[in-house]
Amino acid sequence: MLVGTQDILGKAEKNKYAVAAFNVYNLEGVIAVINAAEDTEISVILQIHPPILNKWGISLSSLCLEAAARSKIDIAVHFDHADSEKIIDQVINLGIKSIMVDGSTMEYQDNVKFTQKGTEKIHHINGFVEAELGRLSGTEDGLTVPERDARMTNPDQLIDFYLKTKIDALAVCVGNVHGKYLHNPNIDFLRLERIRNNISIPLVMHGASGLSEDIVRRSINIGISKFNINTELRNGYIKSISNLDNLDILDIMDKSIMEMTKIAIGKIRLFSSI
Repeated sequence: MLVGTQDILGKAEKNKYAVAAFNVYNLEGVIAVINAAEDTEISVILQIHPPILNKWGISLSSLCLEAAARSKIDIAVHFDHADSEKIIDQVINLGIKSIMVDGSTMEYQDNVKFTQKGTEKIHHINGFVEAELGRLSGTEDGLTVPERDARMTNPDQLIDFYLKTKIDALAVCVGNVHGKYLHNPNIDFLRLERIRNNISIPLVMHGASGLSEDIVRRSINIGISKFNINTELRNGYIKSISNLDNLDILDIMDKSIMEMTKIAIGKIRLFSSI
């Protein structure tokens, strides 16, 4: 059943577990994530992000919404990293009401203004808004300690940011990164605790692919309610279709669905079993 992100995260917060949110690119990914949700009987979030929007955004959005509506388990559909008003408008027109308004590359005051305007627009359609304070990088290399700290979420800005924007969830920057971790993840749990103490809305951790079980469990215990998964699911798809000769296309699709379903089940169970 298609439900709102707020419904899924609300249940997770109440029961002290986290929701798996998977970026999907095609039919096989959507089927795999929903199969995993139905197999575990635990709700998940299907996510679409900007590189897809101008290629086949209409088709993939329709697929996600229809598949979620037909699912035996509650599923939400969310758009990740909408970093312009144009994208926000496009996503709303596609029928998606859960959107990350991403002003993280902007200076603080510009981020506030952009997030505030986006939130007002999305709340007008009774939607759900995730935003980011700080700036999540895509690699760990090349940053000095001061530069790394400067990109992290500033707990002292949180109350001002929330009061001005009225967001529904916050994506935190506490040492997590997008993509592959080049070194062992160095999560600033003290900073995460300060964030949790300063704000009560659901907290989101992007870059969850590759995080250890210990990091995941500590993060959930402090207050993370949603983990975003992209790299591991995508790599599973690529691995499943590599070096396949003399197979029918339907067999190739089945293999990729099976591989991604296995990965998704593992993540769902990890996030839900603290």
